Amino acid sequence: MTRSQRSAGWHDIAGSLAHAAALTKAGIISAAEEKKIETGLRVIEQEIESGKFQWDGALEDAHMNIESALTKKIGAGGRRRTTVLRSPDQ
Repeated sequence: MTRSQRSAGWHDIAGSLAHAAALTKAGIISAAEEKKIETGLRVIEQEIESGKFQWDGALEDAHMNIESALTKKIGAGGRRRTTVLRSPDQ
C-alpha cells in the first residue's frame, strides 16, 4: 500500500462517516443503517492502517475500493453511504 492510498482511504472514510451522519439527520437512512456503515468503515480503516486491506487495482480509486469492501461487509447498504440529496429540478 502506498502512502497516497492510505491517505486517500483515510479521507474517504472520514468523509463517508460525516455523510452518513448527515443522511441520518436528514431522515434518508436510519440510525441502524448509519451504525452498520460506521462499523464497516471502522473495520476497513483498521485494515488499511494495519496493511491488511486488499486494494483492487481494477477499481477506479480509493473511494471505489472502500465502497466495494464495505458492500462486501454489510451488503447493499454499503452503497447507501454515497446517497446524495438532489433538488427537485435535477
